[in-house]
Amino acid sequence: MAQEPIAGPSTENGTAATVQTSSSKIYTIRPEFAQAQTAAVRCDSCKASNTKCDRLLPFCTNCVVAQKSCGYTPYSASAHKGVVSCTACSIKDIECDRTFPVCNQCEDLGAACQYAAAKMPASSRKRSKASESAMIVSDASAEEADEPESEERSQPARTPAPAPPRTVQAPPQPAQPVSGRYSSHYRDGPTGYPAAVNKRIIYNTASGVKRQHYCFVPAALPRAVIAGPHLHPWINPSFVALPHVIHEGMASIPPVEMPDRITFHTEMNKFLGNVLDEQRHTICLGQEQYAEIADALALGKTAELAPWVSDWITCHRLMSGSDRAGLILVPRDATFEAPRKVQERLRLTYQCHVDGTTQSPLYRSLPPMDLLGLEWLSAFERLPVKEQVYDILAYAHRGHGSTTLMLMEAQRLGFAAISWPMAQLFCDLCPLCNRQTLTKFRNVSYSVT
Repeated sequence: MAQEPIAGPSTENGTAATVQTSSSKIYTIRPEFAQAQTAAVRCDSCKASNTKCDRLLPFCTNCVVAQKSCGYTPYSASAHKGVVSCTACSIKDIECDRTFPVCNQCEDLGAACQYAAAKMPASSRKRSKASESAMIVSDASAEEADEPESEERSQPARTPAPAPPRTVQAPPQPAQPVSGRYSSHYRDGPTGYPAAVNKRIIYNTASGVKRQHYCFVPAALPRAVIAGPHLHPWINPSFVALPHVIHEGMASIPPVEMPDRITFHTEMNKFLGNVLDEQRHTICLGQEQYAEIADALALGKTAELAPWVSDWITCHRLMSGSDRAGLILVPRDATFEAPRKVQERLRLTYQCHVDGTTQSPLYRSLPPMDLLGLEWLSAFERLPVKEQVYDILAYAHRGHGSTTLMLMEAQRLGFAAISWPMAQLFCDLCPLCNRQTLTKFRNVSYSVT
C-alpha cells in the first residue's frame, strides 16, 4: 500500500521533505532545494479535478489546503516528446530519462533536479515581441495624449532636426468636426469613420429638465466605404432629429444617385475656410458651436458667448426650441414683427410639441392668448446642424432639380441658413446631374408640392 505523503513538511529547521510517486518510490528532497522544486506536470489530484496546479514539490498548494494525497505521475517512456532534459543534464550534455520529480542522473549523483520551461518557437517569439511592443507604444501614446506637455519634452534634442522648407500657406480651413457622424450606426454606417469615444455631459436647465450632450470624436482617417441599399440620415441624441418625412424620403433614394457625404463635407469645409471668422461661426454651425449656442439660449446665458455671436443672436432673435436636446429657432417675418409675449407663447407651444410634453402641466397651464392668426408650426424656421445640411439637400434634390428648386423646397420644409452655395455645391457633386450635363444642360422637371 502506497504511503501517503505528509502535507507541509518543515524545511526551515532542517527537516527533509519527502515525496512519493505512483511507482511506490519515496524521494527525499534536501532542505536547500525543497522550496525551489517545481514539476512540469500537474499532480494526480489536480488532473482528476481539472484544476490549476502550481506544481510545487513535494506537495502542491491545492492538495495542502484540501488535505489530499499529492502525487506526481511521471511520463511514460514514449511521452517525452514535449519534455526537455533537466537543467543539470543539459549543462553536462548527458542522457536524461526525464522522469519526475528526479531523473536517473540526478538521483545517482544526489544533485538537485530542476526542469526549465520549454523554449518558444522563433515564430511565436517574434509574434509575442511584436504584440508586446505594440502594446507599449499604444500605452505610451495614450499617456502622452492624456498628460500635458512637460518642459523636458518641449526642449530640443542634442542634434535638432533641420527646419522644413517654407511653403505657401493654404487658406485657413475650419476645424474638422469633433463630434462625429452617426450615433446609431457609427461603426457600420456609410460615413467610413471608425468607432469613436463618446463624451456625455448632463446638467439641469432652468425648468428642471436634464439636458444631455453627447460628443463623438471620429478618427482622422476614414475606412473603406461600402454603399448601402439606401441613404442613412444623420442622427445624434444631442440634437433634435429631422422630420420623419425627410427620413422616409431618404430611404427611397438610391445612394448611387447622390453625392458622397464625406466628399460633400470636405468640399463644404474648404468653402467655409475662405469665409471670415466672424461669419464662419454663424453661416453654418458645427456640432460644438450649435450645442454651445443652444445651451446658452436654453439657460439664458447668451452674454457669455463671443461678442459677434451674441450680436448675431440678438439681431435675429434666435430662440431655443427644445428643453431636452439642441434646437435653435429663427422667427419668420410675421412672427418677428409680433410682440415678445406672442413669440414666447408660440415658442413654448413649439417646444412642448417637439419634446412630446403636450400632456404636461406646463402645457395645460398656458393661458389663452390671441396669437394674431399665427400657428406654432409655421411661426419659426429651424436652424440645422452642419451635418444635417446633407440630409436636407439630399431630400430637396431627390428629383435632381435646379438649385432654385432646392432652395424653395428647403424653405417649404421650414429650414433656415440653407444658402445658394450649399445647393450649388451639392449639385456639382451629384453624379447623375454630372452625367446629364455631358449631353445637355440640366433640364429636369420638378414640382414643389
